[in-house]
Amino acid sequence: MIKKSITKNYLYNLVYQILIIVTPLLTTPYVSRILGASGIGQYDSTQAVVQYFILFGTLGLHMYGQQEVAYVQQEKEKRSKVFYEILFLKCLTMAISLLAYLIFINFTNGHKLLYLIQIVDLISALFDISWFFYGIEEFKTIVVRNIIVRIMGVAGVFLFIKTPQDVPYYVLAHSIPVLLGNLSVWNYIKKEISWISVRCLNIKKHMRPALLLFLPQIATQIYVVLDKTMIMLLTSSDTEVGYYGQAQRLIKLILTVITSICTVLNPRISNAFARKEYKDIRYYMNRSFDFAYMLAIPMILGVVVISDQFVPWFFGDNYDKVVPLMQLLSLIILFISFSNIIGFQFLLPTKRRKQYTISVTIGAAVNLILNLLLIPAMASIGAAIASVLAELLVLITQLIYVRRIFSLTELIKRSWRYLVSGTVMLILIATVHYVMPGSRGILIEVPLGIGSYFLMLILFQEENVLTILHKIRRYVHIRKG
Repeated sequence: MIKKSITKNYLYNLVYQILIIVTPLLTTPYVSRILGASGIGQYDSTQAVVQYFILFGTLGLHMYGQQEVAYVQQEKEKRSKVFYEILFLKCLTMAISLLAYLIFINFTNGHKLLYLIQIVDLISALFDISWFFYGIEEFKTIVVRNIIVRIMGVAGVFLFIKTPQDVPYYVLAHSIPVLLGNLSVWNYIKKEISWISVRCLNIKKHMRPALLLFLPQIATQIYVVLDKTMIMLLTSSDTEVGYYGQAQRLIKLILTVITSICTVLNPRISNAFARKEYKDIRYYMNRSFDFAYMLAIPMILGVVVISDQFVPWFFGDNYDKVVPLMQLLSLIILFISFSNIIGFQFLLPTKRRKQYTISVTIGAAVNLILNLLLIPAMASIGAAIASVLAELLVLITQLIYVRRIFSLTELIKRSWRYLVSGTVMLILIATVHYVMPGSRGILIEVPLGIGSYFLMLILFQEENVLTILHKIRRYVHIRKG
């Protein structure tokens, strides 16, 4: 197998991440005005429950499968054996989860129709084999699939959502395209694997290591999904869930641009670890830390400054509470970026799963306790504070584990050029924000902020920016030639 280009894979992934950002920019203002915060909250609260069943059904096999395939990505027979073993195990676990979900629906009273529709999500998860393509670093196949899914979803939103009662159609617009996308990828698997006899498979050996990855995924899910569930349980307000869901959704959109590098480098580092190329691992990690600084710092500052202008323009009236939620949650952009790099790019690929599990379990426990303490008094604001503190604690724990491998002092020193550039950007956009406080100010603040920030990084000779500029110049030169 020809070794894939990291840059090309990142660009493939980045194209999709940009689409992830663009499509909500098209649909969210429309959906927010049609369904309202209550309608959005109904979807978010039911989807949170569905994600628990998907989590238990996949049993950590997506992350585990990607890594196991990455270890043997250049040996077709071995990766084929891994594929079949993990696939059969996943079919068993998803069947159990689907049965449990049907029992749950039978006993639940609220939003039963929405839960029934989201059976499609569990079926989609069963047929999802993207983990295999990520493992062999074949990102193009998955990106093309995801782009088609996104376009179908956008079309469904505008075609079928017309009134506040159309929440079921909103659910279908999310679920059906994903199922069709997952089914379509199966057409590409044939050339990547060979037939392996069932008698040669050893499914049992994957149970324990998959479970070890499943435990941190449960912990992670607690402070990814449980926030919405606990807001609903402790406040009985779809509207509060809707506020929190919208703020969290936008912050996650920003995060995808940064964390996409983890998706690309995880199989590369796994393979480098298998070949004992430790210098390559350190190189990839340092570039990733710089990349996270480069994007996270201006994004946090931008959200804090312009959210009070952006929210009413983007969501419409009656979403004022999303402003402080976004400002609070913006802090997790840096925390999650770094914990993703340390966790997904280093601890897991280098088989330090115990340390990763402990870090996210501590974060989940703190998040759960703080949610119980803060949500009754502060509703969604309390959940946001709990999430920020939990993510910070996850990062601190991981930094303690890797302190002898990656110097914390050196890591802090690497931030100076980004902090200086961010400060210049902050002064400029805050000035415009003061002079032009309305939504029109955004049209000046965004390009001014981006331009000033990256101009400063060019003056500082920042490596990632210079690499991007070099590739752009080379591409333009080739096109002209």
